[in-house]
Amino acid sequence: MATAYPFALVTPEAVIFEGDVQSVSLRSGLGDIAFFAQHSPYIATVAPCVVKVLKVDGETLLVGVDGGFVRAAGNMVSVVVPFAELGYEDEESLLAAVQARTSAALDAVMDTSHVK
Repeated sequence: MATAYPFALVTPEAVIFEGDVQSVSLRSGLGDIAFFAQHSPYIATVAPCVVKVLKVDGETLLVGVDGGFVRAAGNMVSVVVPFAELGYEDEESLLAAVQARTSAALDAVMDTSHVK
């Protein structure tokens, strides 16, 4: 079994996941990356992607995110994102849900119907 390490994924509203994991993979602004125990120090933006969290019990948690930041330091990895989408079994559906939410948020920001 791989060595476990602490991981946290948080939004401004909630802690989505916090606990020991075997690995975390995501797409950073620098490209795809996987984190394992004792990862070297790292900090980068997170691109819109599905974060794959392999828990110590072998279960994989899929979390859709639309940007954010990732930091690996002191054998801990933290991901901070504006929002996280859960509850989908496959990556394609999860990414579609994230894109729809992002599109709706952009439409709301760009809506000028209230401006005179």
